[in-house]
Amino acid sequence: MRRHAHTYYIASVVTLLLLVPLATPGAAESPSPLETRFHAFGNGLELYHVRVKEATNFTLSATVWVGSVDEDQRTNGGVSHLVEHILFHQPDMPEEAFNAQIRSRGGTYNARTSRDYTRYHVTLPRRHLTLGQGWLHKVVFHDRLVTDRLKDEKEIVNRENGWLPPTWWHQLGNFIDPKYLTLPGFWTRQFGLREYDEPVGGTYEVARRLTASQLEAHYRAYYYPENMVLLYVGPHSLEEVVAVTGATFGGVAPTGRKPNLRSPLQGRSPRPYFAHKLPQIFSEPDYRIGIGQVLSGVHFSSRSEMSLYYFVMKELLEERFRYGEGKAYSVWGYFDYYRGAGYLQFELEASREAFWAQLKEVKELVWGDLGNHLSRADYERYKTTLLERVTSSRALEDVHGRVWAAIYQHDLHRPSPEETDISGPWRSLSHDDFIEWARSWRTDAAPLLQLSMPGVPFPYAHLVIFVLFLAIGTHWAQSLLRRPYPREPISLITRMPYRLAGWIHVGLVYAVVACVYFHLSRMSAFGGLFFNRVDLLALLGPYLRWVFDGILIGFGIVMGGTVIPREVLATDGSLVLTMRSPVFCRIPLTDIERVEPVSGWAAWKQILKLQALPIYPWFFRGLIIHRKSGRSLMLHTQDDHDLREILSSRVLTYPAVSVRRAARTTRGRTRLRKPVPGA
Repeated sequence: MRRHAHTYYIASVVTLLLLVPLATPGAAESPSPLETRFHAFGNGLELYHVRVKEATNFTLSATVWVGSVDEDQRTNGGVSHLVEHILFHQPDMPEEAFNAQIRSRGGTYNARTSRDYTRYHVTLPRRHLTLGQGWLHKVVFHDRLVTDRLKDEKEIVNRENGWLPPTWWHQLGNFIDPKYLTLPGFWTRQFGLREYDEPVGGTYEVARRLTASQLEAHYRAYYYPENMVLLYVGPHSLEEVVAVTGATFGGVAPTGRKPNLRSPLQGRSPRPYFAHKLPQIFSEPDYRIGIGQVLSGVHFSSRSEMSLYYFVMKELLEERFRYGEGKAYSVWGYFDYYRGAGYLQFELEASREAFWAQLKEVKELVWGDLGNHLSRADYERYKTTLLERVTSSRALEDVHGRVWAAIYQHDLHRPSPEETDISGPWRSLSHDDFIEWARSWRTDAAPLLQLSMPGVPFPYAHLVIFVLFLAIGTHWAQSLLRRPYPREPISLITRMPYRLAGWIHVGLVYAVVACVYFHLSRMSAFGGLFFNRVDLLALLGPYLRWVFDGILIGFGIVMGGTVIPREVLATDGSLVLTMRSPVFCRIPLTDIERVEPVSGWAAWKQILKLQALPIYPWFFRGLIIHRKSGRSLMLHTQDDHDLREILSSRVLTYPAVSVRRAARTTRGRTRLRKPVPGA
């Protein structure tokens, strides 16, 4: 949306109807009925016209059938939205002066990019029809895009999407939890339409690299008259509008290309969809019921019945189910579909005390036989209310929304003028016909249920389960890795110097562990997607994920510690590197050829030359342990001097080392243990 965050949902005609209050005509005479008329220009551009005689303003919109589904998210994701912004730049005047032509005359303008359309509109007082349509024509049609301020528009798009340049923290997060681990969304899982789950604005990484040539190519590919439709709502007659727009919109040269249409999905049976959301940490449990149907094969011819069904069901739910002190349910409705497939969902605020009883009643109403719940009198009352609401609503925005929805939902985006009247079939639809239609439609749909509530009496049981299995996972990992402590006479124990570099080491190690955890966790989540097809499994699924995550994190804590050195032991027969876990590395003294101290850049040189394996990331100082077999090692401890003396004497002569000599240290940090008799 121009200068505002664009939305990802369809502007459903049903939602528009429900938001429109019953209006009372201000004039004594009833206004003339609204009539939709159609005109096709010679270049293939289509114009729909609705005359509202009493209106003092007019609204003119231009819709281009292109959106995010026409993009490659890896190369030009977000180009449709960026083109929408760039089109407001003109070659002959600054953008501010161009847009001021509308604002200074009391008008408004805006634009929106969605999944499969981009729409521009302008609203002005009736006397400025020529100015308004000429201004909109300049926005939509360009000989060449003005991209000299492309960088500034990218910054505006970034602010709209809440994007910021990635910091090192975000880059580390992307390494730990890469984007390719994102679970498939609703449209991918249900209908294989992955492009409908992608963000409309693309991603920051791709959108920031878009070039002027990419924008120009995208504009030329989709912005042509045969791929557009105009919609006028206002006081002017069709002849007046055609006379004014004929020289501008009608004068654009045709291309001979077909519009960018998408055929309805064929042979895609809807699948059941169940989901269960647990309470978040430190938040009150939320008791909500989201129930409806997953649908496919919805034809344009049944849009009137679907709209009436939506309204009737919402009214039934609001009137029939009450709790507490007569407080009615708060009911929200969602009706979203593309290419004849989608979902219809009602979301209700439920009662904690009677949640399961209410869920049973709601299931019976939404999934059962509607004829058992909808009486003839209630049906006529609901239908009359909706008819009055539609016929009395003559505001430009409401009329434009209803007619535009009909154009958008038509398979060819070209309905007849009669088909744009959504209320026409309602008048002749009887109660019996409506019930029969609902039964037939529900038979072809699949159930949809999304619960937000604790599955057990204690609302935060999943956190207790997580802590329990975290401890179990840690214990299991330690049991698998535990080794007997070296039972040899110990001459020297020296610690690893954990300073800044050491803690960086710790952080990097656990970042890798976290990356492995996210991969394994997502693998289990992918494997558990079938849980969403069974009601009971969907209820248990979130708890099982907490169990699995607890075990995984417990293993990760222990496994990460296996590669972090803690201390070095010099015994009579070996050099032992103990880790921050039950694991240790033992090098026999007979395998050590010599010990060489290194410091400064020589340490780097020796590491590269010998391909030594650094046990601790302190590459400017330490000891290189040359081995007779296997790769050399580089160590750095708090007592390198004493460790070198002990190892050198043992490697060359293997004499007994006195306790007093072993205890000597230059910094006084050596710890001494009494020799332990060998086994």
